[in-house]
Amino acid sequence: MKYTLTPGWTVVQTATRIVLSSEETELRIRLDKNVTAAMRKLLAGWAPNEVPELEPLRAELARRGILRPRAIAPIPEQERQIEYWRAFTDDAVGAVSNVCSSTVAIVGVGGIGAVVLQHLVGAGVRQFRLLDADDVELSNLNRQFIYGQSSVGSQKVDAARAYVIDRVPAANVSVLAASWDPNSSQQRSFVSQGVDFVVAAIDKPTIESAIAILQVSWSAQVPSILATVGLHRSLVSPVFSPELSPKAPRDVFPAAQFRNSGQPFQASHGPTNTFPAAIAADQILHHLAGLDHFVEYEKALIIRRTPDGAPRATRVDTVQL
Repeated sequence: MKYTLTPGWTVVQTATRIVLSSEETELRIRLDKNVTAAMRKLLAGWAPNEVPELEPLRAELARRGILRPRAIAPIPEQERQIEYWRAFTDDAVGAVSNVCSSTVAIVGVGGIGAVVLQHLVGAGVRQFRLLDADDVELSNLNRQFIYGQSSVGSQKVDAARAYVIDRVPAANVSVLAASWDPNSSQQRSFVSQGVDFVVAAIDKPTIESAIAILQVSWSAQVPSILATVGLHRSLVSPVFSPELSPKAPRDVFPAAQFRNSGQPFQASHGPTNTFPAAIAADQILHHLAGLDHFVEYEKALIIRRTPDGAPRATRVDTVQL
């Protein structure tokens, strides 16, 4: 096995030094000899004990995460993705395998769910279950980018499946064209049995519907997340993992606070939809990859647009809507 520079690190050689730099750190290493040999190995790949006199240096750089094992992408489309995982783990191939073998259920493939779906497909997820009752409308196209003019009038789940299959012909996508009904045993099974992660991306008839999805997932021991968007405030819940989360969904979303949550508003803006959806997708993928230290399991993220127009993000223990 050869080790190469971890993504995000660069190396420069002077007469007696090697200077390693990342976005946050600079490391200057003085070598009285073998500078050129060390530089060559840093650039080409460095196997353990390949240069015995420099093995302590190689081992120390590996310990610090500056060198990580080289990883070969299983398919060309995963080349950049596997390099991303390699920046954070010595087992980048395992991270890709975890993601690609996962099944994700998305309830609601609209402004949030459609963007989450894009990111999950791009990162390697190949098995989906999609639930939504709506048809694609012209008004959706300003923010739901998996749909085009040819999709208008089609059921969203069918158009979303076509998007996934176009990107990955071997993908397995099951769909259910229905409004979420927590009392439906068919729907509860569809989103929680044989599933590795559930995305609650609906706001109809109220946000309480999305909370019910989280509760169903929690009871079924399946990790889940909620994301929603408003005019001045958006929300990304923590990842609710029965094994890793200290709080159940109802601890973060007390039921009494949703009595007057009201109907979803009709205004929409692509970037404000994309922001919470992309954060949710990021959390889902790190959880599926097994990089739990990159995942928030306890606090929700509230994104507010302040009076001066700038977005601000805050972590909170409980959510009031």
